[in-house]
Amino acid sequence: MLEREIDDVDVLRVLRSGTICGEPEPAELGEWKCKIVMKLKGAREVGVLAIILRNKRLFVKTVEWEDIR
Repeated sequence: MLEREIDDVDVLRVLRSGTICGEPEPAELGEWKCKIVMKLKGAREVGVLAIILRNKRLFVKTVEWEDIR
């Protein structure tokens, strides 16, 4: 996040209001992963790769800009 200059407030905003891109895919046993994307107001589109863990928690694996500059 620091490397890409995306802060935790933006990540939470994407997780709450973004759109799941494609179908969730199996990860480890009993876990699922999906990419959630959202265009931030006045900014670029952000993608968050999240894993839904077996204990019903969410693990953010990576955060990235969707458009290449």
